[in-house]
Amino acid sequence: MNILDAEIKKIVGDTINFKPLIKEAKPQKLERKDPKELIKTHKENSNKIEIIQSAKDELEQDFKKQHTKIYRTARYEIGIIEEWERDQYSKLTHQEEKQKSEIDNEIKDLQKPVFKIDKIIYFLRQQNKKIEFNFNKVEYRKYGEKSKAILLDSYEDKNLKLGLYICPNDRPVNKITLFITGDCRFGSSEYQTLARQIFNLDRDYGLNLDNQGFVCKELDYFPDEETARQKVKQLGIKELYRKFFFNYNKIKTEYEQVCNLYRLDEFQDIIKDIKDI
Repeated sequence: MNILDAEIKKIVGDTINFKPLIKEAKPQKLERKDPKELIKTHKENSNKIEIIQSAKDELEQDFKKQHTKIYRTARYEIGIIEEWERDQYSKLTHQEEKQKSEIDNEIKDLQKPVFKIDKIIYFLRQQNKKIEFNFNKVEYRKYGEKSKAILLDSYEDKNLKLGLYICPNDRPVNKITLFITGDCRFGSSEYQTLARQIFNLDRDYGLNLDNQGFVCKELDYFPDEETARQKVKQLGIKELYRKFFFNYNKIKTEYEQVCNLYRLDEFQDIIKDIKDI
């Protein structure tokens, strides 16, 4: 009995039918064999091992070739499928874009007269709009204090009031800002509105102003007030704001034509369905 079995027997007691956990190994009796036979066995088995190992290596190479063949065949087939997929996807995308383009064009053709009618109603509604812009109340804020902006030039008709002003800014040079502000009977700067589609009004928010109009835009910067005055005197408000007046005159002409041709009550049946006017 070995030491481990003896210790276990002490713990569990002699009354238990104890069987040793570990059987003692009995050394095998070595018998002498003819060395010549042993040498022969060693050589024969070594040769057989070499032959078998060589066959195994060939087998591995053969399977490797088959794996490569399967992989290349699969990749080739996958390549064909992927090329077919790309071709079909391209054709389908082209077909989709073509059909969507045709639909968009159809919608645009239908929208043209709708937009013209919406514009007519918009112009008719604008007849009652009051142009309440006050040239003398435009103020700027600097360091928390209000000061009146200096009016250098102005334009006014029954549809438009625009003033050309100067005020100081915080630039290290060109410390005088020339800006224009006022109100117009038609147009807007608000995105996704019919009014903005008809006449897109400039609206700069960088100027710290009070009582500015719906039109507000910085036009230029000057080193001093006198230089700004000379520029305005030389060109005037219409030349300094040429693009606006060019578009304004076209819209005004169209507005006047509409007001001469139609009355708002003639469109009562559809006004309630038009939310963006």
